[in-house]
Formats: sequence, structure tokens, C-alpha cells
Amino acid sequence: MADDLKTIGEDLAGYDESNLIEMLGIRARQIQSNHTIAGEFSPDVTYDAKFMGPLDDIKALGLRILNRWNRELFNIVCGASNDDKEDRTKILNALTLGEGAAIAALIPVLTGLGLAPALAAVLAAIIVKRFLGTALDTICDAWGQQVKKT
Repeated sequence: MADDLKTIGEDLAGYDESNLIEMLGIRARQIQSNHTIAGEFSPDVTYDAKFMGPLDDIKALGLRILNRWNRELFNIVCGASNDDKEDRTKILNALTLGEGAAIAALIPVLTGLGLAPALAAVLAAIIVKRFLGTALDTICDAWGQQVKKT
């Protein structure tokens, strides 16, 4: 599985944040009608306007999911709760790796928090793109500003 996650991480590293938010929405919409893909880290889904509706709605769904988990992850990474200490350490350690490896390392952390693997992979890629290689105090400052905007 680690090799699979590494491949998935490297693949997702090739997308920009806008594409990843769209992908998050597409996967979430597809999960609504086909629950079996929720457990796949890299489901084979594509946008279908007839089935999924307008692309702007899909992007808005992806953004809502991102914003919800953005707040949750901010509280874990930048909070002081001892309950989150292990996850905080895993996330911060992942952000010191290369982009693909960091995405691969974050996916199991996010699934451990209850996020479907199909969504966790994309969310991990967005978080890594935003904060890879950034010092903790800078991460928390920047992340806090993003959370306040949502």
C-alpha cells in the first residue's frame, strides 16, 4: 500500500490547487451515487455535467469540503490539545518531505481522522501544496488567516 500511496501522491502533486478543489468536488459528488468508490484512494471518476450538474457547483462543493477540513486540520496542527499530539507530529513530519512523499504520508493521517480515502488523497495534496516546507509558526499564521476567511 505504501508504494501505491507514493504513486498517488506523485500523481496528485502534478495538479494545481484549483484542479484539486474541482477533483475533490467531483469525487464527493460521485461518492453520493456510488459509495464503493469512497474506499478507493484513486477512484476512476470524471466530470459528467449531465449527471453532476454545473462545474461551478462541483467546484463550490469541493471548496466547502476543503473549508470544513481546513478548520479541523488547523485545530490539530496549530492547537495545543494533547489528544491531537500524535496526528500533529505526523502532519508536521510529512510537511518536511518532498511533495509526492508528503502527500502519501498525509493520506493515512486524514483517513485516520475519518475522511474517505477518495477525498483524503486530494485534501492531502491541497494541504501539502499550501504548506510544504514552511516552519510551524509560519504555517499556523498563514493557515489561521485562511481559516478566518472561510
